[in-house]
Amino acid sequence: MDTYDKVLERFKGRVTVKNCKIMTSMSEETLCFTASVYFDGKKIGTADNRGHGGPGNFDPKDASVSETLLALEHFAVGLDCTYFTSRWVILEVLIDDAVQKFSETKQVKRDIKNGNIVFTQPDGRTYLVKWPELANSWHLNPKSREIFMMAAANNKWAIVEILNDRFPSGTKSLKRFPKSDSVAQGA
Repeated sequence: MDTYDKVLERFKGRVTVKNCKIMTSMSEETLCFTASVYFDGKKIGTADNRGHGGPGNFDPKDASVSETLLALEHFAVGLDCTYFTSRWVILEVLIDDAVQKFSETKQVKRDIKNGNIVFTQPDGRTYLVKWPELANSWHLNPKSREIFMMAAANNKWAIVEILNDRFPSGTKSLKRFPKSDSVAQGA
């Protein structure tokens, strides 16, 4: 396992972003974004990257964040690597990873909402199958998954995970079953 993976594994899920705005039209060499940064569920500051290929910026919320940053510094000292020499470099990597995951999740949800079955294969890549009838009834019809798995077997797709299982397909699927009059009237 290389040093980059060690950093991501050590702090997996501990650094998250909220209020993340990604501007793909302004992204050139890196992802252009602004976000609030959280460490173990506690806001530690804000981050942004202008998307021109340079490092991102991190603005600590206040002096109380120094304890979190000190823990990152101690971890950096223990690494046998010249790249991860400071807490700032580690924090930048963790923030970039959190923003990337946020972006990927947002794209998967959009793909599912647009009528796709989204799945991963052993090579780690994500694939889409346009099948609106099945995608829109995924969480409402238990047979949807079974039908898709039969199609996958016929096409010899090696499926690791079907991402539709993680995310509801949105309001499209609910439109097929209108509310009864008693529910609509609040009775």
